[in-house]
Amino acid sequence: MCEIVLERMRTFIYVCVLFLVQVSFAQQDPLYAQFWNTQQRFNPAYTGLKNEHEAHALARWQWVDIIGAPNTQLFTYGIKLSKYNSGVGIVYEHDKIGFTTNHQAKLNYVY
Repeated sequence: MCEIVLERMRTFIYVCVLFLVQVSFAQQDPLYAQFWNTQQRFNPAYTGLKNEHEAHALARWQWVDIIGAPNTQLFTYGIKLSKYNSGVGIVYEHDKIGFTTNHQAKLNYVY
């Protein structure tokens, strides 16, 4: 009887460990310090808000000279199309941390 209980406990522990390993493997979100230059990334409705071409480029390197340190680059461009009463834009983001590299591009259209 005791052996059956120990076997079930061992199985339960293995399942818990497997679940925790799957849940804890994640990527952190990119961090930005200048929100006024990244508004189009966080809120696509900002695209074309101004009556001019608007472009922003940001780069962030954290822990310089450490292998696997996070670094992030962001490029945004937006323009208002007055003729169509709308705005279009693009957001490109490159994020690298450790062995993980993410590229993300978004097209924004606002009416």
